[in-house]
Amino acid sequence: MDETISVRRENRIHFLRRLYELAEADVASFHDGSEIAEDLGIALVEAGRIIRYYEEHGYLRHAGGGGMTLRITAEGIDFVELAPLDP
Repeated sequence: MDETISVRRENRIHFLRRLYELAEADVASFHDGSEIAEDLGIALVEAGRIIRYYEEHGYLRHAGGGGMTLRITAEGIDFVELAPLDP
């Protein structure tokens, strides 16, 4: 697999897993996607791509507005729990 594709895929998986971990205490809670990206060493431009990708798949939702305030959906939780542990 092309290295760029592999890195992008890993970033997406790590991002959603981190959102999942943050939501364990409160599934309905919203979290700052820019903080998640910073914690994972992902550029904000790439985080925006990740968010759009997962939003199109129904795995996360924005709180509203143009920011990166997010929550994971039931579909996102299922995806994380059913995904292989190693990307």
